[in-house]
Amino acid sequence: MSDFYAHVYLSPHLDDAVLSCGGLIHQQARAGQPPLVITLFSDQPPADAELSAFARSQHERWGTLDDVMGVRWSEDREALAVVGADYVRLNYPDCIYRGKARSDEPVWYYASEGALFGPVHPSEDRLPVELAAVLSELIPTGEGVTLYAPLTVGNHVDHQLTFAAALILRAQGWGLRFYEDYPYVEAEGALVRALAARGAEHWQPTVTPLDEDDVAAKIEAIARYESQLEVLFGGVEHMSDRVRGHVTRVGGERLWGPDLGHYLSKRPPSLHVSQ
Repeated sequence: MSDFYAHVYLSPHLDDAVLSCGGLIHQQARAGQPPLVITLFSDQPPADAELSAFARSQHERWGTLDDVMGVRWSEDREALAVVGADYVRLNYPDCIYRGKARSDEPVWYYASEGALFGPVHPSEDRLPVELAAVLSELIPTGEGVTLYAPLTVGNHVDHQLTFAAALILRAQGWGLRFYEDYPYVEAEGALVRALAARGAEHWQPTVTPLDEDDVAAKIEAIARYESQLEVLFGGVEHMSDRVRGHVTRVGGERLWGPDLGHYLSKRPPSLHVSQ
């Protein structure tokens, strides 16, 4: 793992950065600027924690009933190696594992499919501030340092929390671009709804073209997330076709921001990351 990074991706879950920006990450690594992917919500739930029925159903869908996070960590290591990125994982579990005890009965914040894509639970209103503080200790600010964060297309709560933490970091001086959450962005009208929900209708996009090596690396990396392929794409064969189709429609991978001219006018220097 390098001590210096030009590009830092904030990934809510273990697959989000690769799904949304795998081609760009590969392109940056090929150019000699290996990116760092920081995954926010990928910690193991407590070993003695009772899981909600919804969390257990998710495990069944993933086909990973034993050592769920161990399987997903291994998938992520392999995927990020394909695109040439280093990684750091924060100690926060996925939203399906979060909650609190009330008397002898646990209360889960997100215990249904609808809750995953609804509002952030009131108990987590201050979580973006905490996340931003942790990230600011990990990533020193500096002229030209570029962070990449989800636009929250699809409105997943962990993406919302990552977006909110990124806005705090932007206010503190970090350069920031927002990536389109894939595959949520494939849904008709999803991108427009996300821009409107974030007050970003005036933001301007920039598209980074991808060559065949970048696209092939992105597809190979996504394929390493075997536990997620059936849920997200209906299988690896459908995944490849859908990824290629989306890249063709967009012209590559697209980023959004209110001041992209600032980013595009500067060549990002290297960034020292404290451990």
